Amino acid sequence: MAELILTEAEKKANTWLELDDDTIGKLTKKLALSLIAEDKERERVWVMSAALVLTGLAYDANADEIVVSLDKMTRGGRVCGDWKITVEKCE
Repeated sequence: MAELILTEAEKKANTWLELDDDTIGKLTKKLALSLIAEDKERERVWVMSAALVLTGLAYDANADEIVVSLDKMTRGGRVCGDWKITVEKCE
């Protein structure tokens, strides 16, 4: 894996949003690759990605809560049942 070299300004940034798109891409790739390198980390990346997508949807809708229902869910041809996923904003 290539070494990630940040400038002093990039190191001092309060958030990734202050960085240019190219640097954010490199940081994201390095983070993802480091997580996947560990056993079972790939599953954690998927869970966190799903959580970020759901919370982002709630935020964009200016909602304090969203509920996603999965009725009669199947996976690989097997019936998994009904599911409800709730995302709630914490104060």
